[in-house]
Amino acid sequence: TTYSVRGFLGFDPTEAKAPGSTILYAVVYLSPGDYHRVHAPCDCLIDKARHFSGELLPVGGLPQFMHDVFSVNERLVLSGTWRYGPMHLAAVGAANVGNIYLCFDPALRTNTARSPTVHIGGDVSSKTYPGGVGLNAGDTLGGFRLGSTVVIVFEAPSGFEWRVERGSKVRLGEPLGQVLA
Repeated sequence: TTYSVRGFLGFDPTEAKAPGSTILYAVVYLSPGDYHRVHAPCDCLIDKARHFSGELLPVGGLPQFMHDVFSVNERLVLSGTWRYGPMHLAAVGAANVGNIYLCFDPALRTNTARSPTVHIGGDVSSKTYPGGVGLNAGDTLGGFRLGSTVVIVFEAPSGFEWRVERGSKVRLGEPLGQVLA
């Protein structure tokens, strides 16, 4: 799967990267048979949400034939910070899965009718959370009304090490990685 991070998030996270750190990402695909809630991957403070209206193309096989599916599909990008810098968590809609919800913002509405049809991100609406929404690792952020994909883009220090293998199943409470001293 390839896509433009700038098009996907709405900005380029490398432009404000701290010296000595790197930008990393994880893509977690949720099939229709998987658990559909999204949890905070770490202690974090969310201060902004961006909702990108878009298409609802399948994410389960199409990305190998079509680039930028994640940037074309409807998505909700939450931005904030974690212990080591900026982080962004995006819930990406897919075919039959456009309904994304947040536990801390019940007024949020995704997958609403729009006219005319929009492509490549479509309409963007932004919302800030003054003071931020503090979450502990494992807290429920929200979820999908079915399965789809969650993408986490974050700044990490040089000592970060992944603890999951590419393509493996991830379970609630299982760490994705750790920072080694």
